Amino acid sequence: MKKKITKTVIIIGAVLIALYLGKRISYEVKADEAMEKMSSKQNLNISSLDMDLNLKNKKGEKIILTKELKDKGQADSHFIVFFSPTCKPCLQEIKMLNQFADDNTLKKEPILIGIGEYKKINDLIDENNILLDYYSIDLSEFKEKVKENAVPLSLVVNGKGELLFGKKGWSDDKDTVDLFTKKINSYK
Repeated sequence: MKKKITKTVIIIGAVLIALYLGKRISYEVKADEAMEKMSSKQNLNISSLDMDLNLKNKKGEKIILTKELKDKGQADSHFIVFFSPTCKPCLQEIKMLNQFADDNTLKKEPILIGIGEYKKINDLIDENNILLDYYSIDLSEFKEKVKENAVPLSLVVNGKGELLFGKKGWSDDKDTVDLFTKKINSYK
């Protein structure tokens, strides 16, 4: 009787371990598949970004993105997020990025670029206590030079503006956010 109980306990233990390992392997496969999908640039219309975008900084001064980045000494790659001040998913992403910057989750600080009227963008940033640097771009300039129609639009480009990674839209799913931050942090 004692041997039967011992065998049963061993069998149950082996089954539980197998189930646990199966779930871990399944999760890792799904994570790898999601990372691969995320690296596919999500069918973006662009393969590079014109880095000579005409923007306004948070003081309302007109600037050109390439000159601004050069003045800041940033050159390897850039994490750029385009958003609309009327887009709720955009606001969710900006708040998340602001939190990530606050707790150093991201190695690369995002360059936020709001599309549309400077005052609306400035008000949105102020109302939500966003501490990240931000810029605004006219809708016509965005349509002409960026050529994408979905926001939020998150891009990682090299110093020449060549697209390294891109993602349209927003998801607050923890696994997706973790993969997103891992992908962003993989660029220097």
